[in-house]
Amino acid sequence: KKGVYSGTIILNKKEIPSIIYIGDKPTFNHQKLSIEVHILNQFNENIYDKFPKVALKKFLRNDIKFKSKKELIHQIKSDIEHAIINHTN
Repeated sequence: KKGVYSGTIILNKKEIPSIIYIGDKPTFNHQKLSIEVHILNQFNENIYDKFPKVALKKFLRNDIKFKSKKELIHQIKSDIEHAIINHTN
């Protein structure tokens, strides 16, 4: 289902709390489905050539078309706060 999830990436047998977006970026009129992962804690490793597994834990919200980039950024900050709360409970 398109939307935002709390979850983890699994890299070198370690689970790292993350927020995951699955969608087609309707705010920017994109039509190609993509998956984006934002790691929640401090993380300094270069993993661009790695292939971590992604585990979805909890659905947070549907994919939404926002009126502006500013609204989207505000919502992303809220999504991250909800994901952090979800990982600590």
